[in-house]
Amino acid sequence: MRKTILIAAAGAALCAASTNAQLIDNSPGNGSFEVGGLLGGLEDWTAFGNVSQSFDFASDGIASAKVFGGFGGDSVFFQDIFPIAPGDEVRATIKALTPDGDSIAGTQNQFRIALVFLDPTRPDAANTWDVGNTFLDGATVTSDMDGTFNGVDDFVGEVVGTAPYNTSGVQFVGVFLQPDFEGGAVWLDEVLVEV
Repeated sequence: MRKTILIAAAGAALCAASTNAQLIDNSPGNGSFEVGGLLGGLEDWTAFGNVSQSFDFASDGIASAKVFGGFGGDSVFFQDIFPIAPGDEVRATIKALTPDGDSIAGTQNQFRIALVFLDPTRPDAANTWDVGNTFLDGATVTSDMDGTFNGVDDFVGEVVGTAPYNTSGVQFVGVFLQPDFEGGAVWLDEVLVEV
């Protein structure tokens, strides 16, 4: 049986991907980043570095998340998602845009997504990425010329993993890496986690 968790605006209801999908009650919220948080942050997300709500570009609704480097450090945001059971296949996607004028194109900057499977008997589990994917690399990415999520020059990142023994949840992680103080930003929208 396939279950879908849509990390939706303001903790909204879950969205099923197919007619046989089972809804999960403990869904986290704000996957479209419609609700801002304290000091410009993002409600329901834990963030470090330069991660904020933006109204410049949006794929869904009126807002997105903007991330850029810490000019000497990386920027990270994450959210824990429960319940996940051992053996569940978890697939997470996110839409991204790096517009002309503030693009990471031609830099060493990268944006990565990862899944961390949470095991209550392994307290150090949150320090390791079980599966990860660099899907925007400044060395190869192209700038979005029209600044819209139109499916032409924006991107969809995906990461897939199978929950190991004793898993109780999964953490979705987004990381902006800035190794050499170069400029550029990435706008993100529509985080979707399917189980």
